[in-house]
Amino acid sequence: MLMPAVDARSVLARIAVRNNGYKGAEVAKALSLSPPSVSRLVENGEKILDNQKHVSVKMTDMEL
Repeated sequence: MLMPAVDARSVLARIAVRNNGYKGAEVAKALSLSPPSVSRLVENGEKILDNQKHVSVKMTDMEL
């Protein structure tokens, strides 16, 4: 099952911030978003990965 683009961005933001130590402002600039939007994406990415454990294991070990 494919993820909608907003879900993919949420997971990407979550991995960038939580796994790779990027600052929200850096991710915001790269994605052309505001820092508060990235904060919401990171939270959303957490929920997505919590709900999809089979994807979570592979995705959270990724490096950008």
